[in-house]
Amino acid sequence: MTLLANDDIDGAMDVYEQGAFSDPIAELTLTSPRPQLESDTKVTGLSNSKNFEVTGEIIENYPPELEESKIFVAYDTIELQKHYVGCQVGANPNPNTDGCKSAQRWIRSYSLPFSLTCFILYYLGFAENGLLVVDGVSEPLTYEYDVNNDNRNGRTIQGFSTQAKLKMNDCHNCPYDDYQKFIDYYGLFDYADHWIQTAANGGFTNFFNGNHDFGGYSIDGQRRKKPGNNQLPVFETNALLD
Repeated sequence: MTLLANDDIDGAMDVYEQGAFSDPIAELTLTSPRPQLESDTKVTGLSNSKNFEVTGEIIENYPPELEESKIFVAYDTIELQKHYVGCQVGANPNPNTDGCKSAQRWIRSYSLPFSLTCFILYYLGFAENGLLVVDGVSEPLTYEYDVNNDNRNGRTIQGFSTQAKLKMNDCHNCPYDDYQKFIDYYGLFDYADHWIQTAANGGFTNFFNGNHDFGGYSIDGQRRKKPGNNQLPVFETNALLD
């Protein structure tokens, strides 16, 4: 978010709400009849060059009665954070679309302490159109895909707050003790998102305790109050839970 202009609150909020780098998802528009599809089903496509396979998995259920031609596919990634996927769009102010247009490539790495050269598979993205092989479906599906507009992110800073209730209050052996302390104090399950949204819009918070009026701040003042508190949603879900 620091890549944005200091007064670009809208751009910063886009990154906050839509993501930019983490958990990339492709929105594919099917141009052939859609069969029943289930979440977690593996799919395989090709790159623009047709030389490499691109793999991922469907992230939602699509029953036959659902008249929807779009499906969401989460890209497979690798553990090496720097190279884990090459398609990073979402609300990224400097989108990386190289991987959305290619497929896979090998990058050089070194294994210590012996300095042996090894190669790691670098996952990239789907071609702009082609065939999609779906596990359990007899015939490949055809699809279209706009590199610049059809990429989403499954993990966002906002989501750390808006999903906190599900992950730390409505789960087995919940609520988490630390989380409950903040709920008791603020009175909202998504207190961190409420704080940031209110700061961005220059409003007044609606907590049980610890309220703040952002109405008197200039654009610069709102900016100073908001980004520093973007850590709140990350803490709210303890981040590691995601």
